[in-house]
Amino acid sequence: MYKVALCEDEEIFSDTQGEICHEILKKMDIEYNIDLFKSGEDFLTAFSERQKRYDLILLDIIMGGANGMEVSLV
Repeated sequence: MYKVALCEDEEIFSDTQGEICHEILKKMDIEYNIDLFKSGEDFLTAFSERQKRYDLILLDIIMGGANGMEVSLV
């Protein structure tokens, strides 16, 4: 199973990006799961405390709190 993390605080963008991922992975006939995170902190909690691992991580660069650039450095 291909695991995708999508970290985006704007619902319109997370919906669009989620749909694009869905279409691509479906066309490639890949089983997948997409986890949506509304903030960098939520993603870091799942990644560090719950030991979640992902094959693809999509990070929003401009968010309140920990942004995508800061999250990518952890």
